[in-house]
Amino acid sequence: MVELSDNIITLRNDKGYIIKVSKYAAHILSWTDPNGKEILFMSKKAIFTPPKAIRGGVPICFPQFGSLGPLKTAHGFVRNSSSWVVESLSPSSTTLKLSYNGEDTSYPFPFELRSTVTLSSAGELEQTLQVRHVGLPSSTTSSKEAMPFTGALHTYYSINDISAVRVLGLGNVPYEDNLKGRALVDSAASDAKDPIVIDKEVDRIYKLDPNALCKAANKYNNSASFEIQDRGNNRVIKIQIQGFPDAVLWNPWIEKSKALADFEDLEYQNMVCLEPAVAGSGPFKLDPGATW
Repeated sequence: MVELSDNIITLRNDKGYIIKVSKYAAHILSWTDPNGKEILFMSKKAIFTPPKAIRGGVPICFPQFGSLGPLKTAHGFVRNSSSWVVESLSPSSTTLKLSYNGEDTSYPFPFELRSTVTLSSAGELEQTLQVRHVGLPSSTTSSKEAMPFTGALHTYYSINDISAVRVLGLGNVPYEDNLKGRALVDSAASDAKDPIVIDKEVDRIYKLDPNALCKAANKYNNSASFEIQDRGNNRVIKIQIQGFPDAVLWNPWIEKSKALADFEDLEYQNMVCLEPAVAGSGPFKLDPGATW
């Protein structure tokens, strides 16, 4: 079942799972189980008024993740764009589309971006991202050059108590530590072993399989599976990433939480981000007319 009301798209299945997606920024706001328990985290101080990005749910970071690109705005401009339109609705899914004309001189590459959100009969949330480098029928540089981009589906998961959380699946994977100037930490390091325990600020880009790039097909031929063991809620959140070469693990911890205006001081205890990304493996370069 699908509903569209007040710019919110609501997907419901027969088991009672519900997903809510905002037309603003194509942002997934909520994913609840049949008991009404939230699987995604949303800050109590989140701001829902454009042009502010929403703190929680699933912001779409594109065409830049963090500062990995030419834009001055961290995480790009897609996550706070009001130009998304609903392209399709079905009982179990919705697709939203953003058309960008390359008007920002620091990123002069026209593209079409689509986010499709699907609620399965079992209650699983699936989000796919598709980007097409539109190019221009002219002699401009951007019409001929490949479009470089990084990005992520910046998923915030709701947990009961960060001290009781264990993350599985990232063990023995090398990662870049953003808290140490993107220093590469070898997979043999003690804190790179499963299970990952979060007991301090964490901001890591795990390089899952940067060699999986198939440039001829404009995709990464890889997949990976992870688990967030949320012992406080007596549940396990299972995550599968496909076609993304990296995964980001983030928790702001105490001091950074206090510095975030749209985040309560102690909310770091009740969230963790584990997200598919194109980041540490370098920007993907998409040819004009091609689709990723």
